[in-house]
Amino acid sequence: MSTFYSVISATINPLTDESIALGLLLSDGKQSRYAFSSNRLSLVRSLVSSVQYKFIKDYLKSFQNIIRKLDKNAGEQTDMQDLKENLVVNEQYMSYMSIYSQNVVKVNSPVTIDLPVNETSFRKLFMKFIDKQDHSPRRERKSILQVKDDFAEKVKDHFTADRELPVDEFPNLELPVTVDLFGKNEKIIVVQFVDLERQINFIKTDLYDLEHIRSIAEEKVIFFVTNEPNTKNFPQQHYLWQQARKDSKYEYTDLKEIDRIKEYAQEHGVIPN
Repeated sequence: MSTFYSVISATINPLTDESIALGLLLSDGKQSRYAFSSNRLSLVRSLVSSVQYKFIKDYLKSFQNIIRKLDKNAGEQTDMQDLKENLVVNEQYMSYMSIYSQNVVKVNSPVTIDLPVNETSFRKLFMKFIDKQDHSPRRERKSILQVKDDFAEKVKDHFTADRELPVDEFPNLELPVTVDLFGKNEKIIVVQFVDLERQINFIKTDLYDLEHIRSIAEEKVIFFVTNEPNTKNFPQQHYLWQQARKDSKYEYTDLKEIDRIKEYAQEHGVIPN
């Protein structure tokens, strides 16, 4: 089978068919490379509903499982159309797909390309079609998004993940905001993860959301979770990180120390909301 690539996009405006490319799959039917851009996913988060965002995020993550199935059964694939259908059809999300597939996620038809399936080829295509900033999309360490998702599962008895805060429920908000983790005791407890190794404009959007969240209630605790960005590659971001550590408005928490949030939730009786 020839090498092909396929771009996975999120549809932002179904009426105009406006979409944002998020992920890339490169495969020859025997081996595959896949990644999605956390930069662009953060942008999508501010443009769609919390339900749509969750679906998009879960769909992007599910491709890893799809790839394993494709690679395992590579000999059974007969043509590009069969492969395309296998990429789109995912039993775990069939119920979602019946509702949202035409309006939320779009998988472009596979395009044949004369390149080997290796990291160099993948990075070249990823930077061309998806995100120039993600120069190494297959990082060895877990991304903040992955850590957040893993942690959300651990604390599901205390927090609601990807909770949208609508204006009718929180009148002090000027616009709806989606928070990573949301819980309550006698106070509102918010946990927000921010990846500082990204473009400044994306980070500014995240920080604006944090400031916006501060207006939801008088009694609140906001955990600001991140880690130190590379000083050489991200000097401006590193300065923001230094300022964030000094800001008393938030409970700054290093990514390696997020278990303290679970301990806090257990000790203070935080429940999902």
